[in-house]
Amino acid sequence: MAFRDLLPRRSPARLRPAGLTPTQFLLLASAGWLEHLGGPPTQQEVAERAGADRMMTSKVIRTLAERGLLLRHAHESDARALRLTLTDEGRELVRAATKIARELDVELFGADTAELRGTLRGIAERRGR
Repeated sequence: MAFRDLLPRRSPARLRPAGLTPTQFLLLASAGWLEHLGGPPTQQEVAERAGADRMMTSKVIRTLAERGLLLRHAHESDARALRLTLTDEGRELVRAATKIARELDVELFGADTAELRGTLRGIAERRGR
């Protein structure tokens, strides 16, 4: 089995007990991270951070809000934008799902990923030039 097949096959099964799809996890975790860094992010900022399509992000965010995992608030100066805040339940779920994702990372990449991170950082820096 090729590496590219491992994550898509294993990720949904691992996240299923948390009640999240990989896309839901990515967007919820991105919203939580951005909120942690600088306050409630906009839906657009979450989409950009996650590398996700805006329309798809909107649909998934709406689903997450309906589940009570995050709240959508009107933006203070842009009537078209929404700010996102994780609920306590959303934060707990992100913590649990992040633990699952880390366990999968260790399974796929090993416990010592310093060399891999260094290689990927070098690739990212060259792409940024």
